[in-house]
Amino acid sequence: MEPCWTKNAAVVLLWCGFAHQTGHQKKKVLRDWLKSVREGKEVSMSWYHDNRCHTTFVLGIGSGQAVVEQLPTKEWASSWLKTTVYVST
Repeated sequence: MEPCWTKNAAVVLLWCGFAHQTGHQKKKVLRDWLKSVREGKEVSMSWYHDNRCHTTFVLGIGSGQAVVEQLPTKEWASSWLKTTVYVST
């Protein structure tokens, strides 16, 4: 990911599958790592999970932050995504 940090605008999507038994711990480790590597940089981050064991992390770098900050949109509840992708907090 090192080349991404120097871009004026970038959106990076990381899709990960986690086993059910250890998934919550591994997901937290990855989320905390992503939070730590973005410190001091112009990066926003959000993450989502589906109704299985997959998590998607989305990072907005530079001007790409505007894209990430719009996810999910106000229309999320009325879209097809609400039954497939869940916003994580």
